[in-house]
Amino acid sequence: MADEQRIAVLEQHVRALYEQIGSLRAQLGGSGGKSQAEAAPIAESAPIADAAPIVQAVPIIEAAPASPGPPPIPPRVAPPPPRRPPLPRPQPAPDIDFEKFLGRYGTIVVASLAILMGVGTFLSWAIEHGYLGPTVRVILGFIGAGIVAAVGLWVREKRDVRFGNLLLALSLAIVHVDAWAAGPHLHVLSTVGALAIAAIASAALAALALTTEERTLFAVGFAGAMLAPFVTASEPGSVVMLLTYGWVVIALSLFAIREKGWQPVLWLMVMAAMIYVLSAAQAGLPLLPVDHSWLTVHAPVIFALACAVAALLFARDSNRSKLGLAFLLLACIATFGYAVAARQLEVGISLFGTIAAYLIARELETDERWLVVGNVIVPLGFLFATIVSAGDRNIQALAAAALTVVAAILAFEDEDERVHHLFVTAVASGIAIVVYLFGHEARCIAALALHAALFSVILRSTRARPLIPTISMGLLLASGMSFLLLTERGRYEYAPFLTIASACAFAVVAAWGLFAHVLRSMAEEKADYRQVASFVGGLAILAGFTWIRQELVGAWSRDTSSFALIIYYALAGLALIFAGRFRRVGLWRAAGLALAFYAGYKALAETFTIDAVGLRVGARILVGAFLIAVAYWYRVPRTPGTENDSPIPPPVGAEQVPEPL
Repeated sequence: MADEQRIAVLEQHVRALYEQIGSLRAQLGGSGGKSQAEAAPIAESAPIADAAPIVQAVPIIEAAPASPGPPPIPPRVAPPPPRRPPLPRPQPAPDIDFEKFLGRYGTIVVASLAILMGVGTFLSWAIEHGYLGPTVRVILGFIGAGIVAAVGLWVREKRDVRFGNLLLALSLAIVHVDAWAAGPHLHVLSTVGALAIAAIASAALAALALTTEERTLFAVGFAGAMLAPFVTASEPGSVVMLLTYGWVVIALSLFAIREKGWQPVLWLMVMAAMIYVLSAAQAGLPLLPVDHSWLTVHAPVIFALACAVAALLFARDSNRSKLGLAFLLLACIATFGYAVAARQLEVGISLFGTIAAYLIARELETDERWLVVGNVIVPLGFLFATIVSAGDRNIQALAAAALTVVAAILAFEDEDERVHHLFVTAVASGIAIVVYLFGHEARCIAALALHAALFSVILRSTRARPLIPTISMGLLLASGMSFLLLTERGRYEYAPFLTIASACAFAVVAAWGLFAHVLRSMAEEKADYRQVASFVGGLAILAGFTWIRQELVGAWSRDTSSFALIIYYALAGLALIFAGRFRRVGLWRAAGLALAFYAGYKALAETFTIDAVGLRVGARILVGAFLIAVAYWYRVPRTPGTENDSPIPPPVGAEQVPEPL
């Protein structure tokens, strides 16, 4: 349509619109209700929906320049958004269908038992009547296993894969039982021949699993191969041969599934290796007193280390480091067990295992648990094995010191794993101090106190949380040794606070105080340390209280010592109540109140043993004064800086109510 035609059509529509408006004005004027001039605004304000798109084109038309403009276009209202359909409710997890479970597996078990029992009954009858000799029995067993395997293969391809796998596993079990009968039971075959048959059957099943990508079937084949030596021998043979066979099976299995990444099968290998190590250790322990062949007694350790090497060579990248650390941990356990039994030095093996653990752990990046195994558990395990096996105290201390140096260097270089290395440094250095200074109590206590103070400073700068239990254990050991030193002094034969035992106790208390101060500063930054800081602060107070009490319990004379102890209990209770109010620790306040009452009891009941009247009267008066001070503290108003634990401040000008008893 041309432009002239469009304009003509628009003019016609506009003329029709004007005619309608004119008729409306005429009707309104004829009714007499309003004049034509008054009706015009009404006509102008009346929106006409059909004319809205036409009115926009009116300025183009020159036919009616004097007519009023069209009414404004009403704003368009957006349609409401479509309603979302309601989300489907999650269906509850279905319960275990016991009917299907029993129908699929229970029937197979019952049927297998029934068939085996029936065949066993027939064979027993035939054997009793001399119809079946040993060789015939073995041949029939292998034929039966072959039939079951053939049926399993047919079922796998034609019917059900899982049911076919079950039949194949049953055929492998029949082969193992028949091999045991052919070897150690009936002596139809040699032990090596029976083992070879069982191993070949297991390998064939594993090869089938590899070609069909079935993890469970491969696990059955691997387990059968690892169990073959135990079912084809009536008594333990050569430990070296057993472990060699086990390593060959594990190494070949690792190589076979190097691209598969079947983790359950990999951890099954670790469990099988552990069974081999335990079996070899149990078989080799009786040989230790009479046969000290290095290869025989070290075979379990060498086997575990060789498995670690196989894992590093053949496993895929995502599992290599973890498997290597698992086998190294197994080697560490084997080394420790041998060291306890044989009491022979294991420095070389421990050094090799520790270095290997550190090197393997450096390949890990994010798995915190395995980093702990490689950086902490394995090195410390080999260190303990060395300490147990070494009879010389100097060698034990040297091994611990060497691990301390290595861990300290790694902590300085590796920032990401610094926490682990610092923990090993603290433990190894503490062990070095204890084993080297064992028998020299004063030197050992002083060294342990200095050790705790040093690592408290390191804790403050690094915030390495694993150092907390290490420092605590060292201080607890030093506190126990210091208490024994204090009690070994003769009563009323020493000057308090002026002996070597006093100096050692002071060093321990100072180390406790520094440790508590560091933890309190950490608690101010992070609330997670608050309970630990309070607990360690309580231990520090207990250490100081015990030290001073032991100094006074046998000092000077009997009367003076009794008087000093009573006053000391009262002062200690007063100090604990004040500290508990200031630090807002209810346990400290309760302990202080208990000490104050205990001092009052001793002042009333035990001062009769004091011969000096002045000391007896002075003890009672002073304890009474201290108890009055305690009572006053428990009645005065709470101060905002000490005991006002309420998060809402009191209103200004409000009267403070005294604290009730």
